[in-house]
Order: sequence, then structure tokens, then C-alpha cells
Amino acid sequence: MAIPVNKTVGFLAVNVSLIWGFPALAAIQSEVSVGVIEEWIDNVYYSSFDRRHDLSTEVYLDLNMNSVGEASQFELGYRVSHENYMRDSYDNVNYMQGNGALSMQLLPRRLFWNTDVNSSVTLRDSISPDSPDNRDQRHFLSTGLDYTLISSRTNSVSASATVSATRFREADTNNNNRKSAEIAWNHVFSPLVNGGLTCSGEEADFVDSDVYYETVRCQVNASRRLRNGLVAVDLGKRTINPNRGDTLDGLSYSVDFSIEEGRHRYSLNSYRDLSDTSVGLSDQDFVGGGNLPTDVNTDVLALTVRKRTEFGYSYTLTASSDIGLLLYRDSDDIYDSNLDTDREGLDLTFSRMTPADIRASVTYSFVRTEYAFSTPSESVDYLNIYELGLSKQFSPHFDVSGVLSAEVRNGETDFQDYEAYSIRVDAAYTF
Repeated sequence: MAIPVNKTVGFLAVNVSLIWGFPALAAIQSEVSVGVIEEWIDNVYYSSFDRRHDLSTEVYLDLNMNSVGEASQFELGYRVSHENYMRDSYDNVNYMQGNGALSMQLLPRRLFWNTDVNSSVTLRDSISPDSPDNRDQRHFLSTGLDYTLISSRTNSVSASATVSATRFREADTNNNNRKSAEIAWNHVFSPLVNGGLTCSGEEADFVDSDVYYETVRCQVNASRRLRNGLVAVDLGKRTINPNRGDTLDGLSYSVDFSIEEGRHRYSLNSYRDLSDTSVGLSDQDFVGGGNLPTDVNTDVLALTVRKRTEFGYSYTLTASSDIGLLLYRDSDDIYDSNLDTDREGLDLTFSRMTPADIRASVTYSFVRTEYAFSTPSESVDYLNIYELGLSKQFSPHFDVSGVLSAEVRNGETDFQDYEAYSIRVDAAYTF
């Protein structure tokens, strides 16, 4: 099922229109915001030798909608933005980021039609700065049927069939269509514990390349509600059979843990899977790090072993102040290649609400990126980001925020080093 990238946005709009008028939805809750971001940066090319300043303007629209009816559920959260540079350092560009989901009950408690759409921004390669020239726009759309075979108080068995499409603005070779099927069994062991088994198969076809593969995955899953939190684990094995090269198989897992104890909040998210470089981590509960996109190297078409682990901690100091820590490590291990990427980093944040109802925050981010270890192309760089932010909500509808930022990168050579300083102001109005 080929879906051009421009039709992804159209599909989203059509679904919004259909659901708005669907009689099973009693009411749609919606929130619309418009805003503008002005950012002056003294080194717009993030260069050690070509320091050029510029002023960028980003105009955006935030749309959030949700509705739960007797036979349908609908949720949408999207930002559409347009960015331009006063001195034309980069071309004007549009971005879309967000998620949408629609579930419609076709047969009572048996047959459901599910549709999901996601848009995200990726880094085309992992060693260049996060600038417009190194960003790509990715759209993902899936739709399919989910049929419940068995449904009882303690057991359920369901089968599903889905088609999906992924489109990139720049990396045409990574555009692909997919067909998948899944069967899942879930058992309620107690009011606090669930578990089950899932097996799925998928066929991926890259529309602009003579590349396709088939993959099978089986996994066991379990979850337990805690007194003040939740732990969920999926563990299995995935096998990939490409039309070129050898069969690839390996461990596949995800771990999600969160708990809150008094003033302390802890979270742990870990993920490992075999996939290709077009597949993102947008369906995982990852926060990110250093304000960088989570997904990298999307200009490459290859099979990869993708891993990421995040640990988060926050502590409420007083009723008006708190601190937060995020530690993470991720890797993109390209199959049958030494051109791998490993990143480690941390975010440390302190925020406080002042008596004037102004929220002040100080953030330090550190990112270490290692590329192509033990090869002639090996590169290691260290990125330090310092931010001072202020924000104030003047009314329930209008708020303003500002950030002073310093970004310093130390690379393998002087050519890779740079310093960049910026001032950013964001004003938003919510209807």
C-alpha cells in the first residue's frame, strides 16, 4: 500500500474530519495553541571557522484532541511549524511532530479498526550538529483490524493484521511499506499481575530500492502494578531474513519501570530490538537527552541492532522547586558494518517558581558520541550544553518563555570543534 508523504498529512486531516462528525463520539475535547519562537544564534552553522549569526523565526500550531465514545476512541496531539532564517542561512522548512490514534469498534467487543499516525524529526547522521541541514522529516502511518477470538475474565486471545507506510522527506531510499500479522494471548494472574505471549510476522518492502526482508518475533510479557508505580517487561527473540545477506537473529526486549515515593520519583526504560534504520523509537517512553532527536543515521539504509536505556530521577525540594536527573545510553549497531554509533549522556535540571510566578530553570546537558570505533573513520566528540530559562503564564491563555543557551563541542579535530550561543523567546496563545 503506497502512501506518498504528502498524503500522510491529508490522511490525518481526513480522519479528524470523519471523527468530528462520527455520532458515536459524544463530545470531542480540543485545545488549540498558536505561537512564535524567535531565536538569535551567533554561530548558525555550528562551525569553528565560519561564524555567522542569524535570527530564526518559527511559527507553530499545536492541536490536541481526544474523545471516548461507546464504540470509538480518538486522540491527536500534533505540532505543525514553519521555520525561516532572516539572513537565509538555511532554506525555509516545515516540520510536523506528534501522534494520532483512532480505534473504532466494528463488532461489539470483537472487531476493531485501529489507525495510528506519527510524525517526528530525525538526525540524518550522528556526527553532524543538530541543524536544519542534518534533520529529516519522517511520517509513519498504520491501519489494520484487531479481532478478539477469546475474551473472559482471566484470558483473552486476539489476532490482528496491519499495513503501514514510512516516508522521509530527504532519505527516499528508506521509504517503505509493511504488512504484518500478530496473535497475542494475555492472562490475568491477579488484580495486580498480567502476563502473556505474543508472536508476530512482518514483511518490509523498500519502495525506492530493491530491498525487502521478512521478520518473525515471539515474546513473553508481564506487568505488575506497584503501590506507587508500575513495572512491565517484554522478552523475546526476533529473526530477520533479508533478500540479500545472511539471516539475522537476536534478543529483543523492553523494560518499563516507574515508581513514586514521597518526594522521590524514579523511572527506568530499556529497549533492544533488531530492525532497520527507518524504524524509530517514537512508541517508547523515552525522554531524550541534550534536546537531540532520539533517532539518528536515518540517511542510511541498513539492518541494525538498536538499544537504548534511560534512567530518570526527580526530587521535590520544596513546594516551588525541584531537581531532575536523566542518564541515558543508546547505540545503533549497523549490521555487517563497523559504522556504529554509541551515545552516552546526562541532563541535570533545577527549577524553581519565584514569588512573581516566574519559573526559573537551569539545565546542564552532556553528550558523548562515538562513531565507527576502531576504524579509520572513528570519531569521538563531547557536547556540553548550558541553559538558563525563564517562563511566565500571564493568563490561562497566554504564556511566554525565554532561554539563554551555550553549546560547546569538542571533537577529534579543530574542524569539528565549535561554540554557539543563542537567545530564544517563545510566546504562545491557547484558545
